[in-house]
Amino acid sequence: MALRLRIEVNQQSDQNPTSPDYERVNIASSSHVITDGHLDGNVIIFMPGNETANSSQQYLVEVTFEGHLSAAINLNISTQLLRLAKNITLLRASDVRELSQQSTTNNTSSRTILHPFHFNIPQTANFVTSDQYDSTTPLPPSLSFKPMPVYNSNDLILRGQGRIEYFLKARLFDHGNCIAENEAPVTFAPARECSPPICISDFPGEYTLASSRRVRDRLHRRDLYYLSVQTGEPAPLYLGRSTMVSTVVPLKWNYRCLVPSQQHANVPDIYATIQTSLRATTFVSVSPQDRIPLEEDANKLLDFKLVANTTGTSLTQARKLRIASWGNLDGGGPYGTRM
Repeated sequence: MALRLRIEVNQQSDQNPTSPDYERVNIASSSHVITDGHLDGNVIIFMPGNETANSSQQYLVEVTFEGHLSAAINLNISTQLLRLAKNITLLRASDVRELSQQSTTNNTSSRTILHPFHFNIPQTANFVTSDQYDSTTPLPPSLSFKPMPVYNSNDLILRGQGRIEYFLKARLFDHGNCIAENEAPVTFAPARECSPPICISDFPGEYTLASSRRVRDRLHRRDLYYLSVQTGEPAPLYLGRSTMVSTVVPLKWNYRCLVPSQQHANVPDIYATIQTSLRATTFVSVSPQDRIPLEEDANKLLDFKLVANTTGTSLTQARKLRIASWGNLDGGGPYGTRM
């Protein structure tokens, strides 16, 4: 009977590790979810009853915590498959020590040994790649989605796929030879609020909505005032106490009177009907992007290093607004307000 390994991760870090409830929850859990700070647990070595670990044996236990990011774009043309892929190691940490000889069970059938491990989780990723990546990029959470269809016809299929995964790997060595090993996936979900993976100062105009109009007096056939509205960059989606996800979209209204005799008159009451809908655009790239991608840059069959897919995620909502508060801009002239 060969040696066997099993990895157990301590997930109830706010409880007493010596309590029975803590151990019961830990062993019963099949999904390892970690947040910030640290990752610790035990490598459990199951030895047959006739196997002993005497002092002459040099058992070493190597525990590795790794994180990987992978992106791939697959293009099927008739019977040919073209594939572009990018793989990045986000982090890799190893703990190599002699096997602890403390046994938890000692019966005729088997013997169990616990080998503890501990890793501090960094807040930034450590890219192991030749490309010029920003070394201060926050460590991203686990991510996985089904292959994203971009084109799907009889003779052409274009799909994008991406994954961010973390896992623990344990190996047991005897005189330099690996005699047992095992892996366990880990889901990394940071407790802190992560900044959006975009450069705030680089918000492309493609995602900014703007409209303007001159309001006319049909009776006298003259322009009365100029009115424009423009959206700003919305705040990141926020999940509150309820199950609803919300954000704030700033609206900037500009008003300019076009009648010289009424330049200093009060702004008339203006009512608006706002219709909103939420769309999600997923980009998969196998090359570095120095800004937010544009949809027009994606899905080019001659250079398919960047693909995108846009789907609607909510129903259209309508609400009526009354523009009640206005303020002077630049000490006079046009009026404006932000909502």
